[in-house]
Formats: sequence, C-alpha cells, structure tokens
Amino acid sequence: MKLAIIDTSSILFGFSHKRNVFDAVRYALHDRTPYLSGAVVRELHQLARNKGRLGASARVALQELRYKNIKGSNKSLSNADLDIMRVAGGHKDSAVITNDTALVKRLRGLGVEVFKLSISGRLMKVLR
Repeated sequence: MKLAIIDTSSILFGFSHKRNVFDAVRYALHDRTPYLSGAVVRELHQLARNKGRLGASARVALQELRYKNIKGSNKSLSNADLDIMRVAGGHKDSAVITNDTALVKRLRGLGVEVFKLSISGRLMKVLR
C-alpha cells in the first residue's frame, strides 16, 4: 500500500494560511492513501487547547479529519517525528508531507520521498 504520511507541521502551516493539506494530498498524490500517525493526532488535540492562531488551526484540522473521515493509526510512538520515520522506513513507496526542515533532512537520509506544502497550497517535492 502506498501511503502519503502527513506531519503536524504541514497541517498547521496549511490551515494557518487557509490551505487544506488533505485536499492537496488527494490532488497531487491521488494514488496514495492519506495516513496520520496516532502521535500526530495527539499533537493536534494538545495544540487545539491553545488560544490564538495555532490552536485555531489545530481545531480546524481536527474538524477536517472528522469531515473527510481520515483516520489516525492506533499504533504509534510517543514522538511524532520518530513515528513518521518508522512508518516511512517500513513502507518503501511512501511519501511524507512535512514543513519541518529537520525532519526533511532525516527523511532524505533514509531515502524517503518528501514533499512540503507551499503557501499557495501546492505540494512541492524536496529534491535535496
């Protein structure tokens, strides 16, 4: 199964700029199944308690997850980045969507295909 693993950073970045990362994934990576680790869903729930822009973005993301019926994994590590690396390493045809530069470097070291969400709402493949 080909997965499109979505990280918290790209979700929050997208919704803070009024862009929907889930729609971008379905449009650009239509042959892959959107995947969220349990750690990412937990991070969104924790951030949703905050006031301000970050909390609002997390709340909108959680509503979108329910609306689009995107499920998170029940098996996960406590650290979202490590969990994403574990899943991406186990699925060779997977792609990761993240705006976290440190995570991009670690994933590229593993040979994983990585995309970033742009301000315009398009997925851009990370080449280096």
